[in-house]
Amino acid sequence: MNLQDILQAFEAWEAVAGEYKRLLQTTGALGADMNWTIMSELIDRMTDARDHWLDMSQRYCDEMAQRKSTP
Repeated sequence: MNLQDILQAFEAWEAVAGEYKRLLQTTGALGADMNWTIMSELIDRMTDARDHWLDMSQRYCDEMAQRKSTP
């Protein structure tokens, strides 16, 4: 694993968060009710993407700490 992998995972989370933001903005601008099915799906996708990105980040940090502590 490297920093590029972590960046790609973060960008995947950003993309889903961007979809969610656009949905909120569009719905708000139209004064419409939120489509809760779509909103729930996007929240699930954002959660999965965030968890993946954070897991990769933690594993990278753990690997770097282990390398520094191993003579």
